[in-house]
Amino acid sequence: MKHLTLIFAISLFLISNYGFGQDDQGENYIKSSLPQWLFENNILNGLILNQGYKIDNRLNPLNLQADFNGDGKLDIAVPIMEIKTGKVGFAIIHRKSNEVHILGAGTKVKNGVSDDMSYIDLWKVNVEKVNEAGLGENTGTGEKGELILENPSLQIEKSEVGGGQIYWDGNEYAYFHQTC
Repeated sequence: MKHLTLIFAISLFLISNYGFGQDDQGENYIKSSLPQWLFENNILNGLILNQGYKIDNRLNPLNLQADFNGDGKLDIAVPIMEIKTGKVGFAIIHRKSNEVHILGAGTKVKNGVSDDMSYIDLWKVNVEKVNEAGLGENTGTGEKGELILENPSLQIEKSEVGGGQIYWDGNEYAYFHQTC
């Protein structure tokens, strides 16, 4: 019994004094994975973005970088969660202008079906210029309904179900459905 009490006391000591809590480790991991310009330009306050969203580490990799809007600078996409509702989505931050675009997380994306993207479990940068349309998709820019892109897009998916592209249309981000 003496040994169990000692083990319990040591465990409590380690947890309280050495930050074995998931929040500290998660926050340090997230901060170390993000480019310094997000902090230097006051875009992020800790892990808080625009006072209502928190950077979320639910996806791997933690961020994606590409020139999503075609201005010649690498932009960044990060998974976020709306603090008030718990709804999740993405923020794309334009490097050149520091503009923050909220996609999901309580904000519906143009042509999208939901303001919560909690179903998304895969994401990557898409650099394909011609992207085939999904069943019933009619928002493409090509003759056959396909989406013709000048810039990289954010490909989002639900495992074994499918997904689509989030792309810059010159004014805002829009969703292009590719499956079903």
